[in-house]
Amino acid sequence: MENSLASDVCSKDKDPNIGLLESNEDNDRNDDVRIHFDSTTTFTLPNTDINDIKVMKNGLIVIADYHWQHAAVVTCDIKGKNMRRIEEPSGGRPFGLDVMDDDNVVVSLPNKGDIMFVDVKRGVITGYMGCSGTNIVYRYGDIYTQSDDIIYKTRKGGQALGTITPFDFRPLYLSATDNGALLYCTVRDRNELICMDSMGVTRYGITAPLMMSPHGITFDDQGFIYVVSAKSQNVHLFHNRGIPFKRIICLPSKLKSPTICFHSDSKSIIIGDKDRVFVYKKELDF
Repeated sequence: MENSLASDVCSKDKDPNIGLLESNEDNDRNDDVRIHFDSTTTFTLPNTDINDIKVMKNGLIVIADYHWQHAAVVTCDIKGKNMRRIEEPSGGRPFGLDVMDDDNVVVSLPNKGDIMFVDVKRGVITGYMGCSGTNIVYRYGDIYTQSDDIIYKTRKGGQALGTITPFDFRPLYLSATDNGALLYCTVRDRNELICMDSMGVTRYGITAPLMMSPHGITFDDQGFIYVVSAKSQNVHLFHNRGIPFKRIICLPSKLKSPTICFHSDSKSIIIGDKDRVFVYKKELDF
């Protein structure tokens, strides 16, 4: 990568707390609509180590299974049925994935230094591209891959578009708005969600008193942001303008590296961790 999209965008003289928003969990509700989620389903996927989870447009759940013996791209329905495994033949272990279109996903294989393209409808691998990284995001032909504290931006055809080096933090999990204009990161060793633009300029950071070891990030069809946290075993919802909102889900068991996605058809939050999947359906109280 020759071009840096984020060179000198942040001065080290800046106060790192500028733009930091803190949620007051005694007051973090909308006065007009109260949103909550009810647990509907919990299921186990045997011999699976869920490292990332996404939902296709048709409702199919797709998982990056990082299991040391049985690594694969795994698909199933919202009840854990019709499970299918798509294994990388040379031993690649899927770390992260993102949805490309109605049928295809892109998957990071950090142990191989590649990403692969998978048609989950047909259950076949359609191609590879040399691109090292762990977390991965796909938006309109642009692929963002994270390697340590650097985010690489590449076109699907392989053209390098530059790098983003976040200021003063290393992303733990990486996501983006639907249009790719904003990137969201949870932060390694910090209880914080950070929003930055596609040039790497930090817009704001969010903390909440009961958001401890935040990990996975997702968005619903209204643009709300959801963050699942490992240590505090819960899910927080935030407004897409960074306004702290509320804690909406408390999970029943200890979490390792939880990831999260939104199932549009059923208006459900889906959380994957280790070999378990938790489904929570959205309800509105007016």
